[in-house]
Amino acid sequence: MAERRLGAIVATIACALTMLMPAAHAGDRMQLAQGWDQLTPGQRQRAQENYDRWKKMPQSRQQQLERSYQQWQGMRPSEKERMRRNYDAYRQMSPDQRRQLLPPQGGKGNK
Repeated sequence: MAERRLGAIVATIACALTMLMPAAHAGDRMQLAQGWDQLTPGQRQRAQENYDRWKKMPQSRQQQLERSYQQWQGMRPSEKERMRRNYDAYRQMSPDQRRQLLPPQGGKGNK
């Protein structure tokens, strides 16, 4: 159960941040999007896969991600940078390290 919950958390974070992370840095100014023609074939494939995943999501999930994105847009740049650093650190963690971030599970089957 904890692994399923972790998977859901990771999927939510990854999906939201994939949409939110800047595609490139242009000097001191962040570029939040690139034209399709500027993407590498691997980036195009990832973008298409993300879009396909988005279209298959239930509408309620799409709306939840939209709200998360709007919340992200309203954040201060320093807070966005802190979240990016945390996400980068999370991506570098082993599955065991990630599991340690989950709160202890109570109830049946957990001893």
